[in-house]
This record gives sequence, C-alpha cells and structure tokens, in this order.
Amino acid sequence: MTLRDKSLTQLRGIAQSFGVQDIFSKTDIQLIQAIELKQKKLLPEKQTETPKPEYDARLMTKPPSKKSSKDEAFELLQPFIERGMKFTWDDEHWHMQHGKREDTGSVRIPLRILLKCAEKIMA
Repeated sequence: MTLRDKSLTQLRGIAQSFGVQDIFSKTDIQLIQAIELKQKKLLPEKQTETPKPEYDARLMTKPPSKKSSKDEAFELLQPFIERGMKFTWDDEHWHMQHGKREDTGSVRIPLRILLKCAEKIMA
C-alpha cells in the first residue's frame, strides 16, 4: 500500500511521526510530498570505499628481482634533463617534472617505460 492510498488521517499520523510541521493545514498531496522528503533525508548516504592495495611486509624486506639502476636512468634521460626536465631518484621511486607536468613511479619498472614517461612529459 503506497502513500497515495492512505487516508488524510493516516497521512497526518505518518507526517507527525516524521516531524512534519503544520500537518492540519496541509492537503493530502502536500503531506505526501513532505513525508517523501523526510524519508529521503533519513536514508544513509552512499559511501564508496576505495580499495586499498594489498600490503605484504615480506615483499618490503625481500630485494627486488629486477631493479633499474640510477646511473642507467640518468644516462638514458640526459637529453631530456638538458632540455629542462627535473629528475630525482631515491631508493624506491623516481620523480620527473617539466613545467606543470610531472610523473612518479617505482624503480622496479623497465627503463623503456621510464623513457616513454619522459617523452610524454616533454611533449
């Protein structure tokens, strides 16, 4: 049974339970609208959770099977660095920036991917 099938007395009772003001001065249509608005406000907001990457502490202590070397990366990117690209390297990540464009990645990726990233930043 929907709200439209309810009598005016039943609608007033429902509206009063939802805390609608001036229930005796409203028509049945106004009461239905007020009840529906209150129902929407009572619904919980839909919360989306972003999936977190799996964390495995064992991988943090184990040396990587393949890792790009800092010297090879700087040698490969030397033409881009000379044109103004900033390139930094730490133990696990690299970072490159040119103007407003920037990119960061893991040192475990192949050098060819690093080169493609530099080409995209400089384009």
